[in-house]
Amino acid sequence: MRPVERAPVFFRDRTVTTPVFERGELVPGRVMRGPAVITEYSATTVIPAGKRFWVDGSENLVIRTG
Repeated sequence: MRPVERAPVFFRDRTVTTPVFERGELVPGRVMRGPAVITEYSATTVIPAGKRFWVDGSENLVIRTG
């Protein structure tokens, strides 16, 4: 999956060039790793570096934090 763009995002004490994905284009079940920004019409979700995320079968965005 290709990001729609890459943007500078500030994490803790530095700026990281981060891929930006359109929420509706995420493939259910495909696990990805942050950093990432997920955009949709009603929300923006920022996922820190090293955190895993995916869309489940019910189209929920799941972020593994532990």
